[in-house]
Amino acid sequence: MKCPVCDQENSTLLCSQCGFDASRDYARYPSFGPVSRMPSVSAKRKQWPDSQKKPMSSSDGPQFVDYRKMVSDAAKADKQHRQSREIRKRDAEIVELKSQLETAQSRIAELEAALEAERNKGVLSRIFKR
Repeated sequence: MKCPVCDQENSTLLCSQCGFDASRDYARYPSFGPVSRMPSVSAKRKQWPDSQKKPMSSSDGPQFVDYRKMVSDAAKADKQHRQSREIRKRDAEIVELKSQLETAQSRIAELEAALEAERNKGVLSRIFKR
């Protein structure tokens, strides 16, 4: 059998060079039924929204599930999760900054005490020189 795409001779329905599947050739293998008997796309479009709008009764099976609401709920939950993660991150940064501030304040107090000691030493040395 010759491939209609790449003109290579093949012994199977699947072309080894380009991957063409001859079993889907409806002209040679009409096992799926003629294309003219299949419902048109517009007919399918008319059937689909009607089936999505009507909830099923409890005797028919499970109730109608609104997937759009499920997706929006998942998006809201994801947004809340991201926001809470950002809040925890900011809280950790605040704790770290407070720790750094306390360290800096204690270092300032040490330096002020050392400066005061140096000033007192200078005053005492001037007093004893006289």
